[in-house]
Amino acid sequence: MRKALGRGRSVMAAALLLASGFQGFAALAEEEEAARVVVPRIQVSGVDEAAAELVTDVLLDVLFNRHGITALGPSDIQQMLSIEAQKQLLGCTDASCLAEIGGALEARYLISGRIGKLGSVNMLTLKLIDTQKSELAGRASLKLTKMEDAVDALGPLTDKLLGRTFRAARASEIAAFRNRDEARPDYEPMTRRDFCKAYDEYRVALEKERYDPKHPETREKLLRDVILTPHQPRYDEKISCIKQSVAFMGPRIISLLRGADTEAEALDARKRFHEARAFADQLEIVESDYAMGLEKVKLNTGTLPTKLSFEVKPAKVVVAEDSAEVKEYRRVYAFGSKLMERALETARGGTEADFAALFAPTKDGKERSLTYTFEGIGKAEQSGYRHDACPFFVLAIDDVEANARLLADKGELKVCFRKRDDKGSAYLRDVTLVKVEGKWRIDRW
Repeated sequence: MRKALGRGRSVMAAALLLASGFQGFAALAEEEEAARVVVPRIQVSGVDEAAAELVTDVLLDVLFNRHGITALGPSDIQQMLSIEAQKQLLGCTDASCLAEIGGALEARYLISGRIGKLGSVNMLTLKLIDTQKSELAGRASLKLTKMEDAVDALGPLTDKLLGRTFRAARASEIAAFRNRDEARPDYEPMTRRDFCKAYDEYRVALEKERYDPKHPETREKLLRDVILTPHQPRYDEKISCIKQSVAFMGPRIISLLRGADTEAEALDARKRFHEARAFADQLEIVESDYAMGLEKVKLNTGTLPTKLSFEVKPAKVVVAEDSAEVKEYRRVYAFGSKLMERALETARGGTEADFAALFAPTKDGKERSLTYTFEGIGKAEQSGYRHDACPFFVLAIDDVEANARLLADKGELKVCFRKRDDKGSAYLRDVTLVKVEGKWRIDRW
């Protein structure tokens, strides 16, 4: 082994732990033999290629300075691998391929990364590959407010990937000490109990009550309280309180939107949905900013954030583009909706033959098997569900635009019916119609 690689390398054991659904290093204990770690050049997408070398160098520094791991970098790989193997590494992305490369270098672990930009979204992702098992042992990603934050983000992101904390003093204690004399707002953060209560009231209001123009003010109040919480344990408790339900808030409101009886009810639900999504998106920014603040405190280069890094505004409700295709789809949808209602009414009280008469002939001329569909609607209604054709105003914007293109390109009309329960929630099911001798008929249910 070359002297440059041996110098300063900590001795590590390879123990993996599955905890709360996350696989990563549980410990790298000292043993007589060192487990080699390899870090290929970070991949980039949509950003300057020069960023790859810089981010890779910082990652190598982070592994050594924060965790005592001296990893093999791109220059080491270049010396140890053949030209053909290096070419293979360039197109290597899945776990088994990366494990093969790591195995060729006699490395137990390989850490790969990607930094990229898609539209306005910047992402930094790290993967931990166990080369002996040829499997992904850990993954950590972070959305960046701006690409320049990648350098500061690598420290906490690597901690998360390895499942280990920084070796220095606890960041929350350092932060509390450093910030005691800093110019911070004259604000006393809520206790965990008060915060969780305030958040639950906000969440319940979005899920069960009509939209309130004061919702954005409440969103700002909650997010500001989180960012101004100086002690990390209390900050973690507040984040945990939110994470228990924030992922379910949007889908619950969408279900209510689908069950709306009037256009006004649908619009109100859309406002609440976009408010919930704005909260979730801005919470990600708050988490990123707080992590950056902790990193700056550790490195003695700054403090925790003193304010939100964004302006809180009422969430904008997205509507379908007013194109000729969408207008035509809206017009034709009315005819399809009537056929849908007729089919549902027939399934409730008609015969299977009458139901089948509403369908287009099959392409191969064979008779359709509709017994399951026909009887299923009746049984569901006997169980307390209600069926009706979806009003146009409950359709998702993306679906409207996609269905409009389908109608224009192929002449197929997508409509839907909804299955509603007694709580107001609704489940949608698409049905495709085609024209037969100038009349719309059901083609795919």
